[in-house]
Amino acid sequence: LQALAPHERHGAVATLLQEQLSQVLRTPVHTLGLRQPLSELGIDSLMTVELVNRVEAQLGLTLPMAILLENPTIAVLTDRICDLLAPAAPLIAAPNRFVDEVGGVADAYFARAVTDLAAEARLDPALQIAAAGAAPQSTAHQIFLTGATGFVGSFLLSELLQKSAAQIHCLVRATDIADGRRRIAATLKRICPDGEPALERIHIVPGDLAQPQLGLATGEFDRLAEQIDLIIHGGAQIQWLATYAQLQASNVRGTEAILRLAATGRPKPLHYISSLAVFPMMQPGMSPHFGEDSPLDHDGVLFGGYAQSKWVAETLVASAQERGLATMIYRPSLVVGHSQSGIWQGHNIIVNMLRSWIELGMAPDIDADLDLVPVDYVSRSIIQLALGNNNRTNSERANNVYHLNNRQTVSVRELIEWLVAAGYPVRRIPYQAWRAEMMKRGDRQRQVVLDAVGPLLALQVSEEIGWLERLPRFANQRTRQALNGLSCPTVDEATFQRYVGYLRQSGVFPSKL
Repeated sequence: LQALAPHERHGAVATLLQEQLSQVLRTPVHTLGLRQPLSELGIDSLMTVELVNRVEAQLGLTLPMAILLENPTIAVLTDRICDLLAPAAPLIAAPNRFVDEVGGVADAYFARAVTDLAAEARLDPALQIAAAGAAPQSTAHQIFLTGATGFVGSFLLSELLQKSAAQIHCLVRATDIADGRRRIAATLKRICPDGEPALERIHIVPGDLAQPQLGLATGEFDRLAEQIDLIIHGGAQIQWLATYAQLQASNVRGTEAILRLAATGRPKPLHYISSLAVFPMMQPGMSPHFGEDSPLDHDGVLFGGYAQSKWVAETLVASAQERGLATMIYRPSLVVGHSQSGIWQGHNIIVNMLRSWIELGMAPDIDADLDLVPVDYVSRSIIQLALGNNNRTNSERANNVYHLNNRQTVSVRELIEWLVAAGYPVRRIPYQAWRAEMMKRGDRQRQVVLDAVGPLLALQVSEEIGWLERLPRFANQRTRQALNGLSCPTVDEATFQRYVGYLRQSGVFPSKL
């Protein structure tokens, strides 16, 4: 194909794509329109992996998974592949100016410069804070919580019920109050199987972060704003393979709506759960450490829609603070299960990664350390800081960012050894060989590959190095001082085996192989 003239190459690639997609979809070629997005043609996530494998085998190139995740048309996908095949062309026709510095084919489709996101992070000038600097109530009696049915959010709710006498208003995606109450009750039962949570103090607010005004009518929104006196915003859509556009409504517009809620009527303190993903992956010449006061206006590149959406949202929160809103920002690292009970959500990036190693019997032999922080430490820290800081004025909240990370990291090789000790025969192989094996897996294991390997492949620098080897390090001196003795549990082998036990019991991990 490289020897063909550009217009001939384009036609040949388009024909090949239609033929391969026809086989994947088991549908005639003539039904596949060149201008229809792949999702409209009927392709799903499993078929995406199969299509990538087929195209790579036919063309002898590495097709970035991220290109497919943009949901392109056949015509657009043809253009992308022709860019890759062009003899004298750069790696790809990148959507941003950082491709030459980043270097990775897949990264270029998932990377966006902070400068490119700055326009998204401009807070509406009309949003103003009344009585800026006024002291909030010393004790919160009515707390508004988002994300209560999520993993971290459910533990925040449980902690609030234990440490506060407040009435808690939970935003829940539900058809009505009864449906929302059932969802909250089921969530709390999963994380507190032996306890009886005080459900009578929970008030359901049916709504949706992704909808204007949280999905509430104007009257409901205004009444809620007058009723509550503290907000904990932990709701977000966490999808490592999503683009910024796919997460914008829930993660960015939802945060804007929360800021409006905080500013409407009497200003309410806002406690925002961000992420350490707001900092860039390590690049040559970059400082390996970020502190709680490290600027977010770094001249860096953020990889993946999730990190980009959290950066924009946190920047909006910081702008609101500059206008007088009392805010606190919490940045957890990679959140794992409860350090004592072992309770962990069944599907997140770390669980899926471990599951892929177990089911496929192999793992990449890389020199990387992971900053794993148990969810009980995260939830206790946030609630302790939120309730303890509520009687501070905004001027006293100048140092308002907290890093919730673990100073005791865990190496990838330790994780593999602990899996072996748990009865799973996982062998280490070189990263390049591991990557190649992942992409060759058959139908039975395609979902494992997509769930567990997709983020690693989509965020890799090259075929030789993945995102695990680019994670920066974080300082948290202010957090440790403020928590006054509440320390992060070490994720050691005993803790890890509690995680394995829970994940086996819940059916996420298989029994011993």
